[in-house]
Amino acid sequence: KSTPGEGSSFHLQLSLRPGETATPMHSAPAARPAARPAARPAVLAARSGSCRELLGRSLRARGAAVATCADLDTAARELAALDRGRALLIVDYPLAAPAGGQRLRSLLATLPGQAERCWLLTGVNELSEARQLSRDLGLAGSLTKPLHPRQLGQLTGGVVVANADRQRSAVGPAALRRRILLAEDNAVNRRLAARVLEKAGHRVLTAQSGGEALAVLERETVDLVLMDVQMPGLDGLAATRALRRRELGTGRHLPVLALTAHAMSGDEERCLAAGMNGYLVKPFKIDELLRRVETLCSGSAAPGQEAPDPLPVGEREP
Repeated sequence: KSTPGEGSSFHLQLSLRPGETATPMHSAPAARPAARPAARPAVLAARSGSCRELLGRSLRARGAAVATCADLDTAARELAALDRGRALLIVDYPLAAPAGGQRLRSLLATLPGQAERCWLLTGVNELSEARQLSRDLGLAGSLTKPLHPRQLGQLTGGVVVANADRQRSAVGPAALRRRILLAEDNAVNRRLAARVLEKAGHRVLTAQSGGEALAVLERETVDLVLMDVQMPGLDGLAATRALRRRELGTGRHLPVLALTAHAMSGDEERCLAAGMNGYLVKPFKIDELLRRVETLCSGSAAPGQEAPDPLPVGEREP
């Protein structure tokens, strides 16, 4: 039955027979489930009003006392009013990201132990950066939107959250952890490569062009550069040449591994002539990438793969 402007009504009639093992009406009542532990209180800080409303509502539905706010200063005040020994702090990544997370770092410095109960909320496009910031600040981990209801229950219950990127995940022996700069203009390739490296225990910095890679190297110390050959502006070859010029007279030689979709004759020679230490064709196998990373970082190149001259052939000083 349907009435314009009012809606529709639906009716269903079923003919059913009692089952052979039907439970009598006077049977003993089922045992009551065990009481759940009280949910952790939480402070949710996000610029987006819809994010605060939807996630706040979901957390409250699981019994959590939730305070929502749009900035970190208010979050600090809200935390002061809660049980700080149990309270969660959930911060949307865009709110935490400015200045390398400095404001969040300062807030956590005034709240001992809170970093272990602080989670970053992130979208897929920011996943790699959020993971990196989570590691830098020593947070509990990062959560990818949208959150599954089971994750919310685990989060407020204080148990390990399924499918979350936790700061204390197994990352392999400390001796094998490397700081790697990944220069890649394609966002999908950049996220995938960063995820592979992070799961292997490495810390990954990212750049989207050769010029950006050189800027990162001015302020950061890394063990290896994974350099895409074709990038807008300053490409990987030109960026590597510039890096080798910087190294003249310093005694330093930072390994650079070329990443390229080209597999034509002469491409490898051009990469080596630009000052790169190796050449890997995309798409590459994960184990091959990790093997090459460790080989270059440990300085154990195969016989005949000596480090190139500090300045590429044809660009040496007379």
